[in-house]
Formats: sequence, C-alpha cells, structure tokens
Amino acid sequence: MNIVAKWLFILVVPLFLLAIVIQVGSHEAIRLYEYKFDKYDSSWDITGSTGLKKTTVLVAARELMDYFHSDEDIVQISVVKNGSEMDLFNEKEKIHLRDVKELMVTGFNLFWISLTYILLYVIYILRFNKQEKPVLIRSLFTGSMLTLELIIVFGIIAAVNPEQAFLQFHLISFDNSFWLLDPTEDYLIMMFPEDYFYDIAIYGIGAIIIEALILISASKLILKRYAARLT
Repeated sequence: MNIVAKWLFILVVPLFLLAIVIQVGSHEAIRLYEYKFDKYDSSWDITGSTGLKKTTVLVAARELMDYFHSDEDIVQISVVKNGSEMDLFNEKEKIHLRDVKELMVTGFNLFWISLTYILLYVIYILRFNKQEKPVLIRSLFTGSMLTLELIIVFGIIAAVNPEQAFLQFHLISFDNSFWLLDPTEDYLIMMFPEDYFYDIAIYGIGAIIIEALILISASKLILKRYAARLT
C-alpha cells in the first residue's frame, strides 16, 4: 500500500505543478494580453482587422477571461461597431469557447484533486509514519525530476515540429472541429493571434520549470540536512 501511495504521489507532483500554472495563468493571462497588445496590434493589426477600437477589444478580452471563471455555459459578449451593437462571437466560436472552458475547468479540478492527495499523503507520513519522512522527500525530488523530464520530452517534440504539436494538442483536447477558425471572419482569432498562445505556452513552461527546480533544490537541501543529523 505504501509503495502504491508513494508512486501515486510521484505521479501527482507533475500534474500538480501543471495545475498550479493553469490556475494562476487563467487569472494572469489578461495581464499578458494587455501588456503585449501593442506588439500584436502592430504585427497583426487587431484593431484594423476587427474594426473595433482598442478599448473595446481590451474590455471584450477581460469579459472573455471572466467568462472562464463564471457559471455561464455560453459566452455572451456584445460590442459596439460602427455605432451598432453586435454579438462579438458567432455560434461556432461560442461552442469552441465552451469547449475551452470545460478544458480549463478540468485543469482547475485537477489542481484541487492533486493538492488534496498531496496534503493527505504528507499528513499521513508526518503524523502516522514519521520514519518515512526521507521517502517523502525523495518522492518529492523524483516527482519534480519527472516533471523536468516530461517538459524536455514535450519541448523537443514541439521544437521539431511546432505545427504538428499544435495540431495534435487540439485533436486530443477537442472532439470537434470548431477550433478551426477563419482569421478573416472569426473575431476570436482576430483578437487572439497565435503569437499570444505561443507566449502563454512559453511562460507556462517556464513557470513549471521554475516550480520543479525550486522543489528539487529544497528536497536536496532537506535530505542533506537529514543525512547530517544521522552522522
């Protein structure tokens, strides 16, 4: 039982680190969008392609981010264009955004599930099986190293063929083709160019690497001190 619990803990660590980034990133993504807006607007001409004012685009983007944390099933965002009010997203975009929301909710749930297991396992070791403390720390080290190894593997795959990696991600994540948007007609792709998502991916990967390195360093330090006490 202890062996199963230990290996489950090791496997949960990468999921937990990923879930942290999803949880935090879902709130911080709008800040990145606002910060990078001028860059995207000059290279992708967001205001020109959408025909919307910069302030209108930014307000709509904030409303969209809020939607992912709301109880709404289908997103409803209205904007004023050329003096007339209109729905920003068409039905295809709304369905895709609902699918994205479901994916993000899965990430949110993963955070709480993995956190709960980690806490229960740590409490069990510290309260009922204290002699296994070194095993706990080594498991944390192993789980963090596993995280880095997985990042390296996925990073190599994405670097070799980024377009194929992008395609496979969408094929795995969604069971329909509504994610295939037209940049000349669909406001979602006009407002959020691919560069934005690549930046999100880079920041997310960087954050996971930092998390893993912190845990690796901390666990090595604790194990070193623990070994020193025994000598």
